[in-house]
Amino acid sequence: MYEQLFNDPVHNHFRLDPVSMKIVDTPQFQRLADLKQLGCTYYVFRGASHARQFPFACILRSSHSLGVGHLAYTLADSIYRMQRDELDISRSDVKCAEVAGLVHDLGHGPYSHVFDRVMKQMGRNWVHEQMSVNILDDILADNVHDISEADLSEDEIKHVKAMITSEKGGLPPPQGKRWLYEIVANNRNGLDVDKYDYLQRDALYCNVRTSVDINRIMTLAKVLDDEICYKYTEFQNVYEVFATRARMFRSVYLHKKARGVEHMIVDALLAAEPTLRLAERTEDSREFVRLDDTIIKDGESSITTAQHILQRLRRRDLYKFVDEFIVPREELDADSMRLNPDDVIIDVAKVMGGCQVDLTKGSQNPMDSVSFFHHAESTEKVSLRAKQISTMFPLSNLEKHCRIYSKDSSPAVVAATQEAFRSWLEQRFGDRVQLCTPARK
Repeated sequence: MYEQLFNDPVHNHFRLDPVSMKIVDTPQFQRLADLKQLGCTYYVFRGASHARQFPFACILRSSHSLGVGHLAYTLADSIYRMQRDELDISRSDVKCAEVAGLVHDLGHGPYSHVFDRVMKQMGRNWVHEQMSVNILDDILADNVHDISEADLSEDEIKHVKAMITSEKGGLPPPQGKRWLYEIVANNRNGLDVDKYDYLQRDALYCNVRTSVDINRIMTLAKVLDDEICYKYTEFQNVYEVFATRARMFRSVYLHKKARGVEHMIVDALLAAEPTLRLAERTEDSREFVRLDDTIIKDGESSITTAQHILQRLRRRDLYKFVDEFIVPREELDADSMRLNPDDVIIDVAKVMGGCQVDLTKGSQNPMDSVSFFHHAESTEKVSLRAKQISTMFPLSNLEKHCRIYSKDSSPAVVAATQEAFRSWLEQRFGDRVQLCTPARK
């Protein structure tokens, strides 16, 4: 039962620890097969979803979670084999990393990060990592497959939970094992197996070509001074992880039509809240796991506004993208977007989930928080700066876009909205902005 071989188009063939398989075969984990990894992006990138019966034939939360569990094991096991004589590391630590990677996304809601936006607009202090911990508690309490103390001890459970929440309210890592807590969720520089998996998986199914070599990065990693460091030759490769993330945001995650769909789904969920009771159901993990991507149909049956929005969505009558510009670098910290009529959506970076493209740490360069070493026998970490490697790295690490969407899709309204928007742009910025779309005729 627990020797199942997974055939993954991203990571090829792999197996998981027996305790991981016991968790996989639970209703709480299987629910992830009813959540699309890319949420509303499916409406644009149709290859990003497929049949539920084939867990790796699409980007579902379940396939991503299996991939993260595998990568967490791979990285932890590699470090264990290379440095077990010099680090306080055991096979138990390797197992905990795998389990943490496997369950880290149990707390995601319908439509993935779109649900986070809905909770934000409802004024909820929503953290999906904490819900993941709560759902893991439910799995262990139900104990469907007899997870024993030998499978996962109390101390191991505490470590798994802390790895999931990392620095978001979780327990601080024990002395000498901070690096272990960076494998799944790395808040220091953003290099973690969660990102390694979703970048590869999303790019594959959305047909976006990338050049980053994740396997090489993990192979040439070692722990120095309680943090995961990388061989200096991999500076460009590590930077490519962040550059690939920025590229995926530009071409996939912030695709103009996909964002239009997201705005529609958010409006529909907010309109259907009296029936769906989303805010209330986030208070109880057992109620929460009943929520998946089919939830919108429950609200559609009784809420007129939600019905209207979803009918438009099925007819492909989307909120219309009107125009877009990139905020000038000198205005990145300014509160410059004040136009906000009811029938127009202003999609800017200051709104949660807004149109911001960065390398992973906002205006900061994450490479400044990555440490390197010279050769395999090195005992000291070193910091490298981009100018030591090349003079061609960008000067800025942040890009903010301002987009306008019209809820009314009629050509006359869209054209009038664009004209008004461009008039406002000229008054506000003069000739300092570059519009991203040609004027509509």
